[in-house]
Amino acid sequence: MKIIQTSFLSLTVLLSFVTFFNCSSVKQNNAENNNSYKYLIQENPPIEITESYYQHWVADVKGGASGIYLHIYVKDNTNNVLLESVYFRGMHAKLETIKPGYVANFITEANYTNDIIMSSEPESEYANQIPSKDEFPFKLKDNECVVGYNQRNTIKYFKIKNLFKKLWKYIPQPNLDNKQ
Repeated sequence: MKIIQTSFLSLTVLLSFVTFFNCSSVKQNNAENNNSYKYLIQENPPIEITESYYQHWVADVKGGASGIYLHIYVKDNTNNVLLESVYFRGMHAKLETIKPGYVANFITEANYTNDIIMSSEPESEYANQIPSKDEFPFKLKDNECVVGYNQRNTIKYFKIKNLFKKLWKYIPQPNLDNKQ
């Protein structure tokens, strides 16, 4: 009888551990895939996309701005959807309407000089910017983006794969020295 009780107790403890670890892995998987509940990605876009590409740009002066333009051209919008935002390479931007589609401008720090104050006096380091790390809701490749759109007052999302990369674009700054 004692062997049966010991076996039963061992089996109960073993099942408790298995259940605990299974529940913990389910919670972890749900936490990793939490964006699937908040950001449901539609299989097919509600509009016909004719072309989509991204292009790095930089001002031609040191310390000037730099960024990435992302273009989405549409052929047909019979569903009357409004593309509102785009997620790309860990960044998020608003889409602006252009003919015949949309463009987003992601500002990057490629051309900035970010001076950090290092001092033995902590008070003088207060001007340093604290780097922000916003949580990005999608796992994307470098040539993929997720577009947020509004359809009948509901926000939905779809993914664009295989974005084409165009060559760099240099934006000349006006010459302020030669006033006429």
